[in-house]
Amino acid sequence: MNRLSLKEYFEKIKELIFKILPKNAVVLILSHTGSRAYGWGSDILDIDVRGIFYVEGEYWDWVHIGKYGYDITMESLEHVKNGIYYKHFTPFTEYAKPFYIHPAFDYESYMKLCRAEHVKHDLPSIKNEILRFKYIHRSARAGLHCYRKLMVPIYFLETGKIEIDCAKLNKEVFHFKQFDLMLRSYKYHEKVDINWDEALKDYDKLLSRLNKLLEKRDDKLSNDELNEFFNKTINKVKNVKYTQKD
Repeated sequence: MNRLSLKEYFEKIKELIFKILPKNAVVLILSHTGSRAYGWGSDILDIDVRGIFYVEGEYWDWVHIGKYGYDITMESLEHVKNGIYYKHFTPFTEYAKPFYIHPAFDYESYMKLCRAEHVKHDLPSIKNEILRFKYIHRSARAGLHCYRKLMVPIYFLETGKIEIDCAKLNKEVFHFKQFDLMLRSYKYHEKVDINWDEALKDYDKLLSRLNKLLEKRDDKLSNDELNEFFNKTINKVKNVKYTQKD
């Protein structure tokens, strides 16, 4: 893959998506995700992108577009709505780094739909991630994902903001030595001495911090709020004539 800037890659990805989806599909948002967005992926890795589209009438819930250098997943608006309804946290973390937002999509209002209950729903998967690391597979990549699964929701509960660049979070907020060593090992292929037991202690501290935050928070998203946002979005898409180039 020729080396381009991320901005240039994003433009190519936009063009690719607009060509592949049906003509009546409206792309609402495209967001950078995956290891490069998390702060530990090198520039030789795929660029992971997540997007939401709307098509009136029946269409697939999601579309995966595989192309050398790109890993793109597009979800229908209804599919994303269901994910939020069932209290998943990922519909928000996957869209934390947008590089394209359609004028009919109110991004700030969308992100405000995220509540503490979405983090609570993610707790079992967080604990499973740590258990896999502890008993099945210890690697820099697996360890970094454990940090991510804990850092991102803690930062959200403490600030109201979702930041998925964990290299930035660790530098500015958490300051874990083992995270930095894992990043150097995975991203730059440096030979470093990672203390896996110290990492597990970090996870215990973070999990305790997360649980304490959740004990103080019981904010939930009502179905009325959820339906209102998505109904407004659909009405905007139907009633306002924007082209994909806007």
